Amino acid sequence: MIPLGLKYAGGNGHDTFAIDTATTTGGTISANSGTNDVAGSWVELIASASFDATLLAISFLTSSISGDGEFINFQLGIGASGSEVAMMDWYKVSPAQDSFPEHLTIPLNIQAGDRIAIRTIGNAWDNFIIHGGALINVPATLSHNMDLSYNAAYDTGVLIDTGGVANTKSAWVEVVSSIMLDVKWLDIHTGIQTGRGASSAAYLYDIALGASGSEVVLLANRKVAAPAYNDASFPRISRVPVNIPAGSRIAVRAQSDYITATFRNLHLAINGWGD
Repeated sequence: MIPLGLKYAGGNGHDTFAIDTATTTGGTISANSGTNDVAGSWVELIASASFDATLLAISFLTSSISGDGEFINFQLGIGASGSEVAMMDWYKVSPAQDSFPEHLTIPLNIQAGDRIAIRTIGNAWDNFIIHGGALINVPATLSHNMDLSYNAAYDTGVLIDTGGVANTKSAWVEVVSSIMLDVKWLDIHTGIQTGRGASSAAYLYDIALGASGSEVVLLANRKVAAPAYNDASFPRISRVPVNIPAGSRIAVRAQSDYITATFRNLHLAINGWGD
């Protein structure tokens, strides 16, 4: 868990970066180190922020030749080149062999003059490509970010085997035994096993709170679709306002209409934002 230290300085502003209107493709590429689960080098996004800001809006896509439900993680930092300090925990996003743009708004505490950089970690073959973004100064109240589905292998989240019986919920799978902060937002990321070919798949997942065996559903039957001839899941990222107290245990379960072993797996990663 990394404190964000947010404050509201008043006013509004936008400080854009990585915009390439000549080619419509974006400008900054942050690649992994070439070694699984080893962080890549920091890549500059903004040399010097023009004003104090509370949010960073980012547009990106991922490219992958590995698939199999693996996640790419990115981290934002500030500081001079070679002395960057992480401003947030690792943030998982689901890669896809066929890339689709995603848009996120990240609460951060940026001061005028700060240099902002990004780095990634995950599978050695995956890339995180920045299309564009902006710093924004609006009211914000969240103070911490935490990867709730953290594990030693950064490219994996929580794997849910939906089982050999179609349209039947799996057993609960623990995401975290006890969260360290009061969570106000959940960012939920999905991934699927690649290789279904002509077969599409649909999933419904639940997120629950409570001790093992006494889970109480918080978010029910959230839909994920996996089209034929496409190894991406939709939606890949969703943000949900919640009110989860520190110390809570979080678990997930899922069902699918696709029952072939391995390929029926659903992968989830969850980031929490709160105080």
